[in-house]
Amino acid sequence: MTAFLKVLRSGLASATHRRVRRLPAQRAFRLDLAAADVFVLPSLWEGFGIAVVEAMAAGVPVVVSRVDGVCEIIHDGQDGVLVPSNDPEKLGQAILELLNDGERVKKVVASASKRAEEFSINRAVAQVQALYESVT
Repeated sequence: MTAFLKVLRSGLASATHRRVRRLPAQRAFRLDLAAADVFVLPSLWEGFGIAVVEAMAAGVPVVVSRVDGVCEIIHDGQDGVLVPSNDPEKLGQAILELLNDGERVKKVVASASKRAEEFSINRAVAQVQALYESVT
């Protein structure tokens, strides 16, 4: 068993949260995301992390690896939790801390929802339109 699973399993033994699922193909992503307690992306490398923004917009707290693309999205502790990449113990601890602190989750989710709006399609379209108008 990996170190991450050991930490997670020991922490979840007394918790009410006992289901850990890997996300399926894109088609069912939104349904499973809506039912999630925490979104976890333990990447070693990430280009941008659109799935992270989708989780934030869906009101799901996120725990992600501190890698280039994701660091552009998450303000650690404010709208999500960043953990060192390839550190399963810290990853497990961060997940458990969120699962066991409902007040913190409320604050993180509220901030994350606002942050996700910065990456919305409507905002992107408005920015592109403003750029085009500025050069014509």
